[in-house]
Amino acid sequence: MEVFNVDIYLDLENSLKSSFLGVSFKAKHKLGYKNGMNSIFLSHKLESDDKKQDVNIDEKYFNLFCSYENKNYPDYKVKSFFEQKSKLKEKKEREILVILSHTVDYKNELLKMFTEFEEKKFFIALINKVNLVNGGDFLKELKTQDSSNSFVSNNFSTYPDLQEGIIESAIVITDIEWISFISAYLGRDCFLLSRNNKAMPRFKYFESSSPLRISFVNGSIIMNMEKENQKISDIKGLVDFIHKFLDLKL
Repeated sequence: MEVFNVDIYLDLENSLKSSFLGVSFKAKHKLGYKNGMNSIFLSHKLESDDKKQDVNIDEKYFNLFCSYENKNYPDYKVKSFFEQKSKLKEKKEREILVILSHTVDYKNELLKMFTEFEEKKFFIALINKVNLVNGGDFLKELKTQDSSNSFVSNNFSTYPDLQEGIIESAIVITDIEWISFISAYLGRDCFLLSRNNKAMPRFKYFESSSPLRISFVNGSIIMNMEKENQKISDIKGLVDFIHKFLDLKL
């Protein structure tokens, strides 16, 4: 799809290439933070202060927009444009949606984790950067486990199908960062699996909270939450945490 004659282009990358993209879109107003030569393509720009650790990502770019408008919006909240409602009458009917990259890097941890759950139904979907792909061998391996849980392949064929699947779920468990943010944006709590313990981006203006990061680092399990990190002793302790989280939410 070709995009032309854009009114306002907000550059979130602040590179020379991304700022030139605003010119390609024939945007009337091109907003961004200065980063070397990129400023020559910006019609409205601010000095970047990346040393400020207490500024949230959405706050940084909202401040840019406010400076362009020369106006503040103190009570502004971003709502999802996705208006679809859940088809389920009862929240208790929601199942756990697991969306993983097709390489399934966390196989050993996931096999232990999913089989530790009390009786639950899991919908498993594998995705790569380009295509939505089926569950493959990992799902077969899950089904061979001695578990009371049920593991069902959920092969999303389109991205609207993926959005609907997230809306219908109780929570989302994923190892894909963009899936975790889409889940939060659509109002679904999400646990993001990770091999590092870096902090999750925080949101000031979005209604949904940030995803929770489950970090498997050097044999330890660390839950990275908005205000603190919590070390969890083992996989069973992690599953107990998610059970309690579900009980509070549903």
